[in-house]
Amino acid sequence: MADILNLDAKQLKNKLNNNRDFVWIKRRLSPKQINSVKDLNVTGLGFVTENRRYYPEKHLAANLLGFVGMDNQGLEGLEKYYDGGLSGDAMLLNIANSQNIQNVSNVTESAQGTDLVLTIDKTIQYIAERELALACKKFQARHGVVVIMQPYSGEILALACSPSYNPNSFNKYTPESWRNRAITDAYEPGSVLKMFIAAAALEEKLFTPKDKIWCEQGAIDLGGHTIHDTGNYGYLSFGQVIELSSNVGAVKIGLSLGRKKLHNYLRGFGFGAPTGIDLPGETGGILRTPGQWSSISIGSISIGQEIAVTPLQLVSAVSVIANGGRLVKPKVVKQFKQNENINLDRLISPKTSRSIKSILVNAVRHGTGKHAALAQYDVAGKTGSAQKADLLHGGYAKDKWVAWFLGFVPANRPQLAMVVMLDEPQKGRWAADVAAPVFARIAQPVLKYMGVSPDQNKIELRRVKSTQKTIKLVKNNAFTATGSKVVSSSGNKLKKVVLPDLMGKSLRRVMTELAAKGVRLDFEGSGKAVQQRPMPGARVAPGSTCRVRFTALYQEKQRVKQ
Repeated sequence: MADILNLDAKQLKNKLNNNRDFVWIKRRLSPKQINSVKDLNVTGLGFVTENRRYYPEKHLAANLLGFVGMDNQGLEGLEKYYDGGLSGDAMLLNIANSQNIQNVSNVTESAQGTDLVLTIDKTIQYIAERELALACKKFQARHGVVVIMQPYSGEILALACSPSYNPNSFNKYTPESWRNRAITDAYEPGSVLKMFIAAAALEEKLFTPKDKIWCEQGAIDLGGHTIHDTGNYGYLSFGQVIELSSNVGAVKIGLSLGRKKLHNYLRGFGFGAPTGIDLPGETGGILRTPGQWSSISIGSISIGQEIAVTPLQLVSAVSVIANGGRLVKPKVVKQFKQNENINLDRLISPKTSRSIKSILVNAVRHGTGKHAALAQYDVAGKTGSAQKADLLHGGYAKDKWVAWFLGFVPANRPQLAMVVMLDEPQKGRWAADVAAPVFARIAQPVLKYMGVSPDQNKIELRRVKSTQKTIKLVKNNAFTATGSKVVSSSGNKLKKVVLPDLMGKSLRRVMTELAAKGVRLDFEGSGKAVQQRPMPGARVAPGSTCRVRFTALYQEKQRVKQ
């Protein structure tokens, strides 16, 4: 057989003409080779076409898409879940990219198969996978997950797992690489669960955000066990308990709810049961009934222990807070027959949602989530550093942690809900340093890609800071700003000044040049200056305002011109 496989077209013809026996040759031929052999008109020579699924994007969204076997039967992921509907001569699988649809399978449409259109955005998926892979490498994490969800519709915009694999050659990877850990694996959530405990207590009107809670100077005894705090806190407000992630404060909030209400709210947020997403292998996690709890369970659960959740469950639950109180079923398929989203009942009131949002914004501004903050958007979120259970010796392992960041952005008009999880990072332990920065590095380019405008309060804050810096620079140049006029240190009125050409200059350079002339700056955007009013060369009185617009696209436009 080996000599037959290496024959050219003419040699193959001679071999077949001189051999009366049937010869089966399984060989992959190019279209040119096929036409060459067909032109030989060899009697008894036929061709059998075998279909093969091809994934041109290779690793992109591999853990979500899955793969098929030799007989085109779905074995993992969406390929397996929708195998019945996608069966046929071929399938057409599409990933939504903004408003355009990009082919993921380079195949011809099948008359028998059905098109599958996903909610995944290819650009957002790429950004999520890139940043997750970099973080796992930097911190030497065992693996990681990022899930990004539209909090009102439940559409999953990105689902990234690291490490990943190439479905075109899935047999070269271990089954561990195939796993979609966003739905198949459950972890203790640690302190990210505190936001849901707080939401339940506010909804039950047990506290207000400003109520004071005595945090016992850092330790509380419960059922003969001592739960330690992250600091030696005395009195903290209800909001500060979440912002500073006080374990003692969270335990007291959980105790105020009681076993039944605490359990009911956690089930309401979707923990302890599968979300019902259209993917195979989803686990419901672990949430035992109150009758199975020990004397310390209510305290442990309040700080995110004795409960196991999936990353998908967490991003679905935080969407309740983001969207004003409703649990929405997550989905990855946008269009498949009558596949409609299911909106569930309201879980918390809009008032409770607003209160928790405010607390989570402060947790990022002033608390443990500072590294998730963005310059142009308010981020609402919470870190969680969950110690992993020691399955061999019992209790918790001292050197194994799961780092979480869970949040949404922009806080007051959420477009993205996101969970970041890194399992067993070796170079770094606290989620504030490991997971929170990943959220920021993904959210910033994604919001820009989506065209989400900056928060107005952030723009105003930047203008205030700019004015303050301008005044400082003015003073350093022997000028003093007084109302709408600027006078010299001697008290004499200044003559009009000529505005410089600010085009293409950085914000700092613009501030320096205008301050030197005693002119205030009002700006928007970031990057390089692309527009100024009044125009260069205009004569203005010191103390007047020059409006400048900046954009990061300036340098790119300049390169195109060159």
